[in-house]
Amino acid sequence: MSKEQNDGKLGLGAGVSILVGGMIGSAIFSLSGVTIYGAGPASILSWVIGAVVMLVFGLVCAELASRYPRSGGVYEFPARALSPAWGWLMCWGFINVTFCGVAFSAIYVGTYLSASFTNLSGTTWQVILALVSILFCFLLNALKISTAGKVNNILVIALAIACAVYVIVAFTSGKWVGANLTPFFTQGSAGTVGFLSMVPTAILGYGNICALAFMAQEVRDPNKTIPKAMFIGMGCTVLIYGLIILATLGLVTSQFLAQNPGMTYIPMFAACFVSLTQTPWLAAVVSIAAVLALITTMLVSIAMTGQAMKSAAEDKILPAWFGKTAKNGEPVNAFAIISIISAIISLFPQYTMQIVNMGAFFSVIVNIVLLICIIPARKKAPLPADGYKAPGGNALPIIVLAILIICNATTFANGSLIIWVYTIAWYFVGYLIYKLSPGGKAGVAPK
Repeated sequence: MSKEQNDGKLGLGAGVSILVGGMIGSAIFSLSGVTIYGAGPASILSWVIGAVVMLVFGLVCAELASRYPRSGGVYEFPARALSPAWGWLMCWGFINVTFCGVAFSAIYVGTYLSASFTNLSGTTWQVILALVSILFCFLLNALKISTAGKVNNILVIALAIACAVYVIVAFTSGKWVGANLTPFFTQGSAGTVGFLSMVPTAILGYGNICALAFMAQEVRDPNKTIPKAMFIGMGCTVLIYGLIILATLGLVTSQFLAQNPGMTYIPMFAACFVSLTQTPWLAAVVSIAAVLALITTMLVSIAMTGQAMKSAAEDKILPAWFGKTAKNGEPVNAFAIISIISAIISLFPQYTMQIVNMGAFFSVIVNIVLLICIIPARKKAPLPADGYKAPGGNALPIIVLAILIICNATTFANGSLIIWVYTIAWYFVGYLIYKLSPGGKAGVAPK
């Protein structure tokens, strides 16, 4: 590929940055406390197991990107491997995931900042900061992808530095207690095998491993860059997660979280406010790290979904307006709609938990269907000579699929009536959109 063709596309460094920034979101700053409460020190294993499961999922998506080398993977993969209707329904479900995820992240930008900066506390500031963060992510996505990638690199480096500061201070403070790590398996509320029950929670922290595969046309030499970036990005993310959790475990135990349930969702702040009082500025560093993590996750989520909506518009399922691009080739109209609706949802921070539950429910469904896609894709679409093939044949995706279903069985079983009704209604509306669209009426020929 010539330099001219490479211009404006994401290389390996930018790809790794996007994956790391996309994965290190609110999960490590909130859900790590949930895993510590449930599994104690063994929660580290929960995050490692979750990483392995999601890496396999990501590599399957990397192979799908080799077989269907177009951006908008959450739509493209099932549309070509299963049927156009399946493609649109998964895209429609992922749109909901993005609305909820971006709104949740934006809401928590204000939440984290107010925890350390009292002059930014209150609902008004929470809403203002949420709207500003969404606007920032929209404007950045509207830039040329290579420019957005460079800015994202800076944000991810700043995030890594902030996390490193927390880890270094924790280990050198004199307050870190190694004895907190023993006994290793029996401290958590979920018992000896609690680390297994915490795997579904940890998996949520790696959801954007597929981001680069969903933007294949934006990537330089995608057949090599995407899988390589996944390995490196996952390695970096696991390292950061592991160090943060290990640092926190020496300062905050599962017993402490059981006695102070309000601290379960803010374990790093708990460490700052309870054990590291001699460094009061550290809480501000944690807040900044959390905000950077949220913004990079929002940035990636908007980019992935915008590309999927563009692809659906090209197949005449969405109005052509959604597929229109700016001079730099980015689907700014789709980005704008995603940002506007997410901003509207973020105006209601009192419904944060409902927003999270809605997004998580749809995310599980999308991941399961994408894993299923690989089997028919291998029969339908030839692998290019330089294409990437995920290891393990059909057996490994099936094993990971089974793990995802088992891990999320409680998510489906415990889903409230409201969530089930909303899910069915959302997909029913999506199906009507498909059937009434020109693309749905005519059927979409594989590309």
